[in-house]
Amino acid sequence: MHPAIQDSSFDSIKSYCIGLFRNHFPQENTASLERSFDHVRNLFEGKAPGFQPIDIRFHDLDHTLRVTAATTTLLDGFQQFNSKGLKFTAQTFRLGILGALLHDSGYLKRTGDTIGTCAKFTKNHVRYSCQFADRYLAELDFPMAASLSIQNMIQCTGLGVDTRKIQFWSEEERIAGYCMGSGDYLGQMADPHYPDKLSYLYQEFCESIAFDKSPSPSMVFESAADLIRKTPGFWRNYVIGFLKNQLGYVYIFASNPYPDGPNPFIDAIEVNIAKIEKMA
Repeated sequence: MHPAIQDSSFDSIKSYCIGLFRNHFPQENTASLERSFDHVRNLFEGKAPGFQPIDIRFHDLDHTLRVTAATTTLLDGFQQFNSKGLKFTAQTFRLGILGALLHDSGYLKRTGDTIGTCAKFTKNHVRYSCQFADRYLAELDFPMAASLSIQNMIQCTGLGVDTRKIQFWSEEERIAGYCMGSGDYLGQMADPHYPDKLSYLYQEFCESIAFDKSPSPSMVFESAADLIRKTPGFWRNYVIGFLKNQLGYVYIFASNPYPDGPNPFIDAIEVNIAKIEKMA
C-alpha cells in the first residue's frame, strides 16, 4: 500500500510531505513549512490560543493529514512527469502543501463558542477556510498574492465547485489547485477506514442542516444507511467525472509507473467501494 495511504500518523505524513518538497527544492528552507504542520496539529487538538479542538470524527486531523499527503503526491508527480514544460516554483509547491493543511480550517470553533460541534460549519466551511488561510498567511508575512493564490486553491476543494469560474493568477496555481481538489477526494476515499467513517459524515451533515436551516441538496439523506447506499454511485457517477472534467485529470500523476501504471489511490478507493456495496 502507498505510504500516503497506509500510515496517516502525524510524524509519517509530515516527513513524507517535507521529503517530497526537499527532493525538488533542496536549497529551500523548510522550517516555516514544518512549523505549519505543528501549528495545524495544535489547532485541531485545541492547543492553539483562541480555538477549541476539532470535535467531529470525519473531518478531523486524520482527514487533513490524508488529504495533505495525497495533494503532495500529486504535486510531486506533476513536477516529475508533466511533459508540457510547466513546473511549480518552490513557492507554489509550498502553498499547495500549506493549503491542503488549511483546507478544512473553516471547521474550527473559537474559544467560547458553546453551540453545537464543528459540524455546524459544514455548508460554509470552504469560505471560512479561505478566511482563516488569509489571516494565517498574513501572520507568516506572506505577500497578499500568496494569500489570494492559496484561497483559489482551497476553493477547488468545494463540493460541486465550478473551477472554471475561479480566477487563478497563473497556470501553475490552477494546477496546484487541481491537485488539492483531487487530493481531497483521493485522500479521504482511499482511507482504509473510509467505509466505517461514513456514519460520522452523516452525523456532520445532520448537524449542519439543523444549524443552517438551508441545507445543500448534496447533504440531505434519509439516514446513515441511505448515505452509505448512495456512496458507490457518488464515486462512479460524480467524483470520477469531476476529477477528470473539473480538476484536470491530475490524479493520473499518482500512477506508478506514470502514466499507465496502477494508481494506488484509485485502487484503494475501489476496494473501499466494494466494501461499501456489501454494507449497503
